[in-house]
Amino acid sequence: LDVSAAQNSSALGGWLAGQAMARANVPGEAHQIVTSQVLNQLPPPDGHEASQWAPILTNVLNSRRMSLSDGAARVAYNWAFAWHQELLGRVIDVVSGAIANFGLPFAAAVVERLRADIREWLVPAAGELRRYDQSDIVALSPQLQSAITNIKGKVTNGQVILTKVAEELSAAWTQHTFAKASGLLADVLGAFTTDVLLPLGEAIAEQQRILEQARASRARHDGLARLATNEYSAWPSDADHKAPERFDEANNEVLLTSSAQFLPQYTVDIEAALGSDDARPGSRMGFGQARAAVVRRVISGVWETTGGVRPPGGLIELTHTWQSKELPTNPHTGESTVPSRARFDVHARPAELLQRARMFVARPEESFHRFCSMSLRDYVRGVGAAESERQARVDDMAGKFNQALTLALPLISANDAAVALLHGGKGVEYRFKFSAVPFADLRVAGDLERVLINNPQIDESTRDNYLRSVDDSDHVRRLDIFGSYPLYAPLCFDSVLRPVSEQWSNTSPAGRDAFWTYRRARPLDSALPMADIERRAMVAGWFLGQVVGAIRIPESPYSRPVEIFDRANREWLAFPHPLLTPPERFKAPYDWLPAVLESVLIAMARSHQNPVMSSMQPYRALRGLFDASPLGPATGIVERSGKQAFVDWLADGDIGSGATSRAPGAAEATDPTARAEAARTFLTTIRDLAGVHFMAPGEDGAPGGGTFSVIDDRAVAAQAPIFRDVAGDVHWACGELLTMLSDAERDALNPVARSEQGPLVVEAKRLDMPDIGGAF
Repeated sequence: LDVSAAQNSSALGGWLAGQAMARANVPGEAHQIVTSQVLNQLPPPDGHEASQWAPILTNVLNSRRMSLSDGAARVAYNWAFAWHQELLGRVIDVVSGAIANFGLPFAAAVVERLRADIREWLVPAAGELRRYDQSDIVALSPQLQSAITNIKGKVTNGQVILTKVAEELSAAWTQHTFAKASGLLADVLGAFTTDVLLPLGEAIAEQQRILEQARASRARHDGLARLATNEYSAWPSDADHKAPERFDEANNEVLLTSSAQFLPQYTVDIEAALGSDDARPGSRMGFGQARAAVVRRVISGVWETTGGVRPPGGLIELTHTWQSKELPTNPHTGESTVPSRARFDVHARPAELLQRARMFVARPEESFHRFCSMSLRDYVRGVGAAESERQARVDDMAGKFNQALTLALPLISANDAAVALLHGGKGVEYRFKFSAVPFADLRVAGDLERVLINNPQIDESTRDNYLRSVDDSDHVRRLDIFGSYPLYAPLCFDSVLRPVSEQWSNTSPAGRDAFWTYRRARPLDSALPMADIERRAMVAGWFLGQVVGAIRIPESPYSRPVEIFDRANREWLAFPHPLLTPPERFKAPYDWLPAVLESVLIAMARSHQNPVMSSMQPYRALRGLFDASPLGPATGIVERSGKQAFVDWLADGDIGSGATSRAPGAAEATDPTARAEAARTFLTTIRDLAGVHFMAPGEDGAPGGGTFSVIDDRAVAAQAPIFRDVAGDVHWACGELLTMLSDAERDALNPVARSEQGPLVVEAKRLDMPDIGGAF
């Protein structure tokens, strides 16, 4: 709707005749209807008496007055119906362009100005033109009527007369049609201001309020992971010289193009996004001009594309169509229409703008898409780069690869000294696995391989993993690196154990009970981080130490730790103190062993304290007292170390610890036989205690039947000593020690024969052990 030149009804009439109702169409309609309704109904005038033909003309005109008027009304109505639908679309297009080019406030002003102009002059001017249909549509001019009346005799110039009649009737019909169209125009435009422009203005104003609220929002987005957001205030601006920090690399990734390089790349892509400038074919727009053009396209949702994905368009959506009450019937179908106001949705919300911007960026084969979809292989080959930049890309790839290896290191730390001590003298090493490395047949593949080879902390298997991952894929845009440790023992990881040790050490004595409450939900044989054979060796070492004077248990009030004598280093070593289950929570005086074993967890947590692994020494000494074999249980001709401890103690009554045996009567014994008998009685008593009172009947040959042999009452279970958790191990250990004691007694009584025995004698002795069934 172009109203700039329409300042009065004359100008409006010219617009209606020249633009709205095309001048080439209305005269054609006029000629057709006049010919069919009037001229074809008249007899040829030539040869007729003028006095006879003139009344015929008058009668035909009078009879066709109504049909001609109805025809004019029909044509005007059809035009008005089609025009009012086109008008809605044109207004949406114009206002959409105003929003895209100048913003919502300008578009709102355009709509309001249009409403005012229509109300103030366009509707009155159209109403003024309505009066031109008040004349008689079949009235001929006085000049033509006089010319017909003055004919004497027969008509000889009939074709001239018919032509003049057709011209005047056509002109009158055209005038009536324009006048009726003007009347409909006035009525439709009056409704248009309230049914279309008013709700359109409201929709624009509502969208403006939404954007103003979004701009005023104080939402903060500091997290690196939150890059995609609908919060307007968190979007970066072209005025920013540096991208916000949240667009930097995440802690576990390295970007070939970092956020610090965003602005130069963004400038290049914006300038190339639209091709050449329409004003200067073959030239490229500058950044400011290109940015403004991109903004218009993103806001409107209409842009050029070579792909199969069409631009979304639809900045202003007509959610409910407009139907004017002045046009109650659809002339094409004859159906009645229901008057309704138009409703609009302006799609300019932050989320909608962001979606359209992403669609624009993703246009296939355009500048942004080419940058975002570039593969790693194309990058190092220098696709799209100047010759001088290609070598820099290769060098940059090797540097970024080294950074990525560092970021791929495991999050938990391993103690270098602990690794060296437990795994053969080497320090901490790392191994890596890789996703597809798309650099086959390129020089950069060798550069990355040398990075792996030259790093002494990367184990040899990593190179093999890398070579298996190298291929020539053209679509890979990221390289994932997964770092791990070799199969290190859990004791190597100080980052896991140190916090536990610090928490236990910083907990007050009153709070230690709460620290361990409900922390262990399984019996000791399932809760201790050691194999069954290792645990049983410690249990045997505990009772062996009791016999030979290598275990010291403190007296009440138990302010000192339990200690064990390390025969190798000739020193006493203290177990953790206080214990996880302190003496105050013992149910029986023989709960010391399970409490000491349970507290190996504290020793493990402290294993990285200097000197490294020193906290584990008491438990190594406890196991070594019974079986000091470093790689596993002593087998074959290799004897357990506990036998020699028995022999030394039986022979001299002392193994060098200076402590006395805890076996009753052993301290008073004066010869090996007496000591052996005291030890045998002590071990048998403990074995019977475990087998009768704490083991089910038949379990490992135990008789059972005692107080805690079979527990089927929660009240009884609550009173059971924690000794019950190791009763099976104790029963086994005492049996092993009794057998070992018999062998040691013979050696202690005949030391010369022992010195003369060779390995084959020992092997034969072990083969004579009783067979009690089963494989062990």
